[in-house]
Amino acid sequence: MTKPFSFTPEQTQIAKRIWDAFNSDAQPPSGSGRDTVYALFAAAVINVVLTDAYAAHRSCDEGVGPALPQPALITVADGAGESNTATATALEQITSVGAGVPGPDRGEAALWFRTRIKTLPAVVMVAAELGFDLQCWQLAAYCSAPLMAEGALTEATAVSTVGLAAAKYCDDERGVAIMHLACGGAAKMAGRLTEAMDHYDAAMTIMQRLDDVIGQANVMLCRGAVHMRQGELQEARNCQMNVLAITNIPVLTALATGNLGSIALRAGQISEAIDCSRAALQIIEGASLPALRQVMEVNHDLTGAFLASGDLPSARQHLEAALAATEATRHDMSFAAVQVAVYRIAGQLALAEGKPTIALGEFTRALAVRSGSTVLMADLLEDIGLAIMAKAARTEGLAVLHAALAQRRVDGVAVRTAATLALLADAYQDEDPQHATDLRNEAIDQLAHLRDSAAAKLRDELTTV
Repeated sequence: MTKPFSFTPEQTQIAKRIWDAFNSDAQPPSGSGRDTVYALFAAAVINVVLTDAYAAHRSCDEGVGPALPQPALITVADGAGESNTATATALEQITSVGAGVPGPDRGEAALWFRTRIKTLPAVVMVAAELGFDLQCWQLAAYCSAPLMAEGALTEATAVSTVGLAAAKYCDDERGVAIMHLACGGAAKMAGRLTEAMDHYDAAMTIMQRLDDVIGQANVMLCRGAVHMRQGELQEARNCQMNVLAITNIPVLTALATGNLGSIALRAGQISEAIDCSRAALQIIEGASLPALRQVMEVNHDLTGAFLASGDLPSARQHLEAALAATEATRHDMSFAAVQVAVYRIAGQLALAEGKPTIALGEFTRALAVRSGSTVLMADLLEDIGLAIMAKAARTEGLAVLHAALAQRRVDGVAVRTAATLALLADAYQDEDPQHATDLRNEAIDQLAHLRDSAAAKLRDELTTV
């Protein structure tokens, strides 16, 4: 893959001229002359980075999410040899993508994004600064999801926000919808769920106006994810059913069916969770989808379902399938969130098998994957606290559980905060009954405005202790 700052000889010459102009004792060129040279140099950089980002995106893409256009490269006036050389090189690479010419494998593509977490936002900002709006939003579209996968939420938010503004400047309706989805994804990952839903609503309005059924399905899946985060399980289920009602594209129906399994599992409907998850695997296998993420997610859910039903051998069987896929992608951080989920369920199964030391090791692996992000941090801290307490280290375990509660309060998802409060209440019941009662009352207050089945079930458990 072409490296974004490995320039041709012509590009190196113009880079030297830029460096000399801005770093010598001589008076730098002023006005349009300096600006033109800078713009030409920036155009060369943007073209190469845009092309590499497109190639990397294509290598990582599993067909979930809106289809992104081929990059539109910056063209400049005749005589700008350096920038035109970069454009010609980039065009050659674009032409080769998908044309049978070997490109980066998924791991190499993920590494390309990971090693440019700081560079990519800078290039997006330069494109916006110079008015290269089409290239700005396209680059942002290629990069926002990989940045989120790496846990670089600040960078993903900045890139998506600038990309959305650029798409609006271009008056590109579909581009605006795509960037609303990107902004919503960054907001969802950061726990800003109301903001995320506002972006998804805006994207849906555009997708409906464009009669883009695939785009509408993607918005419904995104909305469903927010409802899941908020514990609104019926609303989340409705989103998946709507996807199944409007499309029969296997990659989308497999995802919606698998999500129905996750929702059923959250609602305690174990048999339905198993049926939906198995159906999702059948869709994936029947359509020969390269859906590694979904294979991990569905086997994760099946592990959880069998664990909840007490069938530990079946849970272990599906966990091994999930771990095999996780091991195959362990260097690919675009899978970070699902890798964490698999390690978490591995730890929970180990606890159920009476192996707290192994469980703590699995939770620690998950924490290492997510060390640069607060996404899922509360869940991991909760798991680690329980594992430590299972090793008869009560004081240390409670301290970690309190850290989990602190993160829950920051995340601001009421049903999850209530669940952690309930967990702490149970832990304090014998030692400090009054403190346990106070924690349960606070949990009930957290659930007061929620009407979904998960909240109702937790509220019943809290009021019948």
